[in-house]
Amino acid sequence: MDVICEEYNKCTNEINLYVAKSDARFNDFELVAKNKGKSFSSLRQLFVSVFLPEGYPESVSDDYLEYQIWDSLQAFSSSITNTLATHAILTGIGVGDSNATPIAATITWLFKDGTAMLGRILFTFVQGSKLDADCKKWRLFADILNDISIAVDIMIPMFKPWTTSLQCLSSLGRSLVGTAGGATRAALTQHQARRNNLADVSAKDGSQETIVNLVALIFSLTVVPFILTSNSFIWTSFVFLTLFHIYANYRAVKSVSMEVVNSSRYKILVDNYLKTNYLLPVKQVNSKENVIPFLTDESDECCVNVGLSFNQHNLSLNEFLALKEANDNNNYFLSNRSGEVNISLYENADTVNVLEAVFHAFVLNFCFKQKQSTFLELNSIVQTVHSMKAEELICQSRIFTQKFFSTFITEASLKGWDFSRTLIPVGDWRLKSHHS
Repeated sequence: MDVICEEYNKCTNEINLYVAKSDARFNDFELVAKNKGKSFSSLRQLFVSVFLPEGYPESVSDDYLEYQIWDSLQAFSSSITNTLATHAILTGIGVGDSNATPIAATITWLFKDGTAMLGRILFTFVQGSKLDADCKKWRLFADILNDISIAVDIMIPMFKPWTTSLQCLSSLGRSLVGTAGGATRAALTQHQARRNNLADVSAKDGSQETIVNLVALIFSLTVVPFILTSNSFIWTSFVFLTLFHIYANYRAVKSVSMEVVNSSRYKILVDNYLKTNYLLPVKQVNSKENVIPFLTDESDECCVNVGLSFNQHNLSLNEFLALKEANDNNNYFLSNRSGEVNISLYENADTVNVLEAVFHAFVLNFCFKQKQSTFLELNSIVQTVHSMKAEELICQSRIFTQKFFSTFITEASLKGWDFSRTLIPVGDWRLKSHHS
């Protein structure tokens, strides 16, 4: 048997062997599948093709599987609590009550939907630009708010005179959940897709969610009728499932290791570099990142505003002239006031310039916190920080930035960080260069 060639699929481990036919011309050959007949392998391939992106695991990020497992578990618990909420809503609008009228239920439903629409528009206007930068926090926020909305729904039968108000309140919460959850899901899917396969990853995520909801539906049909026989059973089940739901969501977002920096990840990365002259790998920085919404830690305390209008620096002419010289030859203009660092970008500033400007801001913050560093140049600034004028401090920290920033970027890239883009919020104002 003359072997023409052998191939394998690096994702499914399927092996094909091509051999020449003994009674034919050389270019006539047949395929012999080495793993043919293995039912377990066939079932595995079927499962992979239905529920996992094509080319898995090479086509997705390393954190994909862990995230999807926790995401599926939280979806299962959420589906069951939503069943409890649906029962409460139907009871509240009068299903099974002979005194309830269809028109009253319709009006309640319209009020509920109208409130949700207005809430969705307002939330998108206020927070839309922040969803990409802190997608982990907003994902967790969305799921916690979803649990609160379900709790409000379950309370409806206990406060029937307030049915319309409570339904409007829960619908408002759910509208924010839909907006924040959908937007952050898109951001996480973009992170997971590694072969320009965003649509495939998103579609398979939908397939996974569908099968989880189907299993939850079967479970609900079996168990929920028993739970609904008693208010104590309802609330006990809700509390248990909600606690598990929040835990699963926390584990899901903590499992995500994003290579693109936002303000928090960049602060952790730069601060550790300034302290130790060592660059943390992607996974370690992500593990230190705070993902709990509205809870601040050290990485959130440094206020850096990028892309501001020049007017927002609030400088006198003398202050401007002094700082202009301190910022000379930069593609950004930086000022510091009361611990807040404001940065205006010049019109030719690119992503690297944004990263450099924020690096400079973090160096300033490091000096103000009077932290110890392995860099002798930085320690000398720290020791005299409170005796320096603002322009002198910015000038000295700029010299340090110009000396070490390029090395920082190069070494961090070798650790797996992607600086081709950033998730650091940047305003739209740009300075024009004038020479006079």
